[in-house]
Amino acid sequence: MSNPLNLGAGGYRARVELPAELEESTRSTLSDLIVGPGDSSYQMTVAPLRPGQYTLSADGRVLHEGVSGDHVPDYLTRMLLLAELDATPELLHLHAGLVGRGGHGVLVAGLSGAGKTTLVTHLVRSGFGYGSDERVAVDPEDLSTSAFAKPVSIIPGSFDLFPELDPAITGAGQATELEWQVPASSIGGGEIIPSADVDLVIQVQYEHDATARIEPMHPATAAAVLLADSPDAARLGSRSLSVAAQLCGKAHCIRLLYSKLSDADRLVAEALETLGSPPQPEVTTIAPTLGIPLSHSPGPSDTVSRLLPIGAVLIDGRLLASTNDGTDIIELDEASAAWLMLLDGSQSIAELAKSVAEETDAEPASILPLALSMIANLAGAGLVA
Repeated sequence: MSNPLNLGAGGYRARVELPAELEESTRSTLSDLIVGPGDSSYQMTVAPLRPGQYTLSADGRVLHEGVSGDHVPDYLTRMLLLAELDATPELLHLHAGLVGRGGHGVLVAGLSGAGKTTLVTHLVRSGFGYGSDERVAVDPEDLSTSAFAKPVSIIPGSFDLFPELDPAITGAGQATELEWQVPASSIGGGEIIPSADVDLVIQVQYEHDATARIEPMHPATAAAVLLADSPDAARLGSRSLSVAAQLCGKAHCIRLLYSKLSDADRLVAEALETLGSPPQPEVTTIAPTLGIPLSHSPGPSDTVSRLLPIGAVLIDGRLLASTNDGTDIIELDEASAAWLMLLDGSQSIAELAKSVAEETDAEPASILPLALSMIANLAGAGLVA
């Protein structure tokens, strides 16, 4: 065995023992995760299984067998990610990238294939500091973030965009046919940033031949994007809604559509240069309400109530909720949210429409069809009992 590696993710530490023949490549690939000696929470072991293949264990329990040597660093990274996730249940973990410049943290969100890692890699190459291309944890108490500085994972579709980063040429990282694992410290002039105050949240979307542009995004939409791909949305329930809402509420939120990386780089830099005072949206937590989901289209005489099994949050009039198991995030616009909040089970829909008509000086006959349509849509989303 070689000298053990000590890896760190936030405040979490792991000690890794591996064969001497893997030490150089593993140290090179995971260089940004290596920390000094100290107490370890987790013991990982890489042991030879057969020529060119290895068994990976954690705290004496075998997790993976038959792993080829060039994939060992990636497997160790994934094991550390999962261990840190289990060890910090109080944090909200986001599947997002984090970069920084000039004291500003930039959270890069988007579903798989949207171009998060490609954009993060290019921004780091342009001098941004690197936090992560995949995992950011948020402390619910003060909204501080900690990033997992794993190697950047570059897939074949992006090889041509970063030819100078090929580990087979640079010697930094690990190259396979399916992926390059590149330590961010070898990419550009930026530094590794273990944490940052998030001032800008970007939902990124790559589209071939698209005209590059940025659009303002409501913080409720930004929070929904972050939670849609979070491993904690179901586990933390209503707390995940509140934390994401507050995080996006204190930042500027934009949607970035791009085709050329040079355009994306320019637009992100411009967005940072023009940041004004942080927005201060009103965020209100809505208590859970239970019931049996409405299974039919409601009629005027029906008395219904809102159904929010794990609660919800209102952000400047828009509402964020989730399904009972927390797997689907639902965002309602201001009008739909307003109607939902009126559903307290005290009035029939006809009576409710009459009350709204009186408050708005409208004709009840014009409000009732609107109420029925709105409530039917809410019922379809599983929010009415």
